[in-house]
Amino acid sequence: MRRAEAWRAGLPAHLPIYQGFGMDYNKDKADELALALLYLTSFKSDTGVRAWKGLEWATMERLFNKGYIGNPKSKSKSVVLTEEGARLSEELFRKYCG
Repeated sequence: MRRAEAWRAGLPAHLPIYQGFGMDYNKDKADELALALLYLTSFKSDTGVRAWKGLEWATMERLFNKGYIGNPKSKSKSVVLTEEGARLSEELFRKYCG
């Protein structure tokens, strides 16, 4: 992410933008790990299962595009997990951390 893109995204321009230090990595595996970590911060609310959205934005966007979470681009500090996303997040958490 370039500094101008970071600024438009609302990130402070003076902070370094790492994004994996330019390293190539398996984004599907990273998405699995991210979904597993969302299980740690998940909670039930009147709108369903939600999780705090403290992960990297591109990852959250990929999870949204895969249908595991609701749209992360909101002012809310948490995101809705879809039924499949909630089930899979617990399954993956148990797989990697159980």
